[in-house]
Amino acid sequence: MALVAMTSAHGFSPPAMNGVSHTVTASDGVKLHVFDSQRENVPSAQILLFVPGWSMPGTLFSRQATEMSSRFRVLVMDPRGQGQSDIATGGYTLDQRSQDIADVLTSLNLKNVVLVGWSLGVLESLHLSAMPAAAARISGYVLVDNSVGEATPPKGDPNFFPNLRSKRDETVRRFVNGMFKTPQTPQFIGYIAQLAQQMTVENSIALLSYPKPRTYWRDALYAIEKPVAYFVTPKFFAQADAVKEKRPATFVKKFPNAGHAVFVDAADEFNAALREFVSNLK
Repeated sequence: MALVAMTSAHGFSPPAMNGVSHTVTASDGVKLHVFDSQRENVPSAQILLFVPGWSMPGTLFSRQATEMSSRFRVLVMDPRGQGQSDIATGGYTLDQRSQDIADVLTSLNLKNVVLVGWSLGVLESLHLSAMPAAAARISGYVLVDNSVGEATPPKGDPNFFPNLRSKRDETVRRFVNGMFKTPQTPQFIGYIAQLAQQMTVENSIALLSYPKPRTYWRDALYAIEKPVAYFVTPKFFAQADAVKEKRPATFVKKFPNAGHAVFVDAADEFNAALREFVSNLK
């Protein structure tokens, strides 16, 4: 059956992703939605699990779910408060959100998993890598377009949190629009912006306030013994260079002409790089 995502008030419906929907109960009782291509007889034993970034729905990975499922079993998780998962009242912490990923891995008995974390999902993936039982199910990590604590930190907007509190819809729409370099329709931008405001504004801010120093993410990355890929847009090129120098085995892929949602802007190139990385795993 096809995954049916919410149609927004803007009249946009995302492309259908053919597969099934699972409901996974997190450790605190929150219901998490997971799409599963569940295609039989795929040639690879590797499983891909996509984790979207801050406030974003998993349907953004529709091209990956469709085009990668002929070769791999593909799963796409909606983190708590996002997409079709419960809009929980709490649990918007690094520990709980990483545990949510672990709960998906164990509840669905997933092994040989390539964890593809985008943006905030990078940080949660790095935190998960230090959780032995969950990390044992991971065969590789793909970190997509976020800081990993190397080089100089990217500049942030000091007004972002105040603007979220005072003019949330406008601020979120601007953020969503800024994720893309390729033209997107107003209906699509409106759909994503609507879904990005399901949780309370304070919970959305909590997700951007994980209490770890930059060195934590750097040390977590260099402690990973499994294969790692780092896919970046220009904002993180300097960090990618530093990672490649200090961890030469890292599969680094730069996307000079893509925005933060690189898997949308440069879907063909992204999918090719992902296939190359995964195909080389033991």
